[in-house]
Amino acid sequence: MSLCASPVFSPSTLSSFPTLSEACVCVCVLCCSPEGETLRERECVWEQQQQEEQQEVRLDSTGLFHWCPPVPLKDISLTRQSASTLALQDHVVVCVFGDGGSSLLGLGDFMMPLRASSLTAPELRTVVFLGDPHYFSREWPNIQYFPHIYFLPGSPLCGADLRALRVERCAMVVVLSSLSSSSDIEPSMQDKETIHFCVNLYHIRFSPEPGPRCTLSHTQSHGHGQGLELGHGFGGHNHGLSHDTLDFSHIPTIPEKAEVTPAHSAGTTVPLLVELVNSSNVCFVNEADSQEDSSSLTLSQAFSVGSVFSVDLLDSLMAATYFNANVPGLICTLVTGGDTPLLEAQLAEDNQLRGGEMSVKMWALRQRSKLAQLALQDEPLCSLAVSFYY
Repeated sequence: MSLCASPVFSPSTLSSFPTLSEACVCVCVLCCSPEGETLRERECVWEQQQQEEQQEVRLDSTGLFHWCPPVPLKDISLTRQSASTLALQDHVVVCVFGDGGSSLLGLGDFMMPLRASSLTAPELRTVVFLGDPHYFSREWPNIQYFPHIYFLPGSPLCGADLRALRVERCAMVVVLSSLSSSSDIEPSMQDKETIHFCVNLYHIRFSPEPGPRCTLSHTQSHGHGQGLELGHGFGGHNHGLSHDTLDFSHIPTIPEKAEVTPAHSAGTTVPLLVELVNSSNVCFVNEADSQEDSSSLTLSQAFSVGSVFSVDLLDSLMAATYFNANVPGLICTLVTGGDTPLLEAQLAEDNQLRGGEMSVKMWALRQRSKLAQLALQDEPLCSLAVSFYY
């Protein structure tokens, strides 16, 4: 049996720069080959997968990110009806609190690690943003060239919007707020939107799905292209819905997933990641932490399971630079998913990513460390458990 080690970072503690991309848990993964499989056989399979993917992948001119031609915001905007009909699963729901006059969070920096070219096409999770359309229209120019993005105009505090986005089947719910950065707000009230969202989510109960949803077939496998078709999910009994009633022509395709994420029955079990401006407010985010006397963020249950991130943690990460020269490289990987002089020059010039043509050099850039989320009960970490303790 041959072993290979590769560093993998967990996105359960990511944040958008300068808010939600810098914290992560670094683990070393041992990938074991199946019994009886030779090294040459694995190399042949890997080469075949690489050749197939190379024909589909589109990267930017730096070779660091998955890229697609920019599209208008209206072409990826959803309604509750169209969102609830799509087969969203294993996706990321980003709830953004902001309005037309609030400061920008920088969602482009948030998306960079999630669209790093080191990720294969099946590893690109669909990202659905939920928030105010006036705010998101200001952020859109910085993320319009990243593939597999949707936007639902609405409110993160609206249960109907959350149900339409199938949060019970998502891989992660991320909460970002641009309303808490004002210095005029009392410290204890800076995270009120985030706390309000957590309370609402924890009280949501999800009922079993009433029946098969419409199925999706791909005519384009990558990018914001059109190509959704209604399948036999409605069958002969379409409940009064027809192709004319449900117009999906403006909605981009969703990457197919090999496995279906099990649905959560309650909001308390939905994977959640929030950012706190005031770390002492952690006691309001998690019910278990509200019963503890300690107000330390690092000793809270919410922090230990990766549900809470605070900007205070960046201080210790930056201080570690004095003791470890590799920390700046780690920060670059977390913030942008990779870094090259060409990327720095391009972002400094116009802060935009442009499309590029695949080359051997670009393909080599993809063979770098990547961000991934690992469950303790799955391979290879499950082998480290002793009586359910790790």
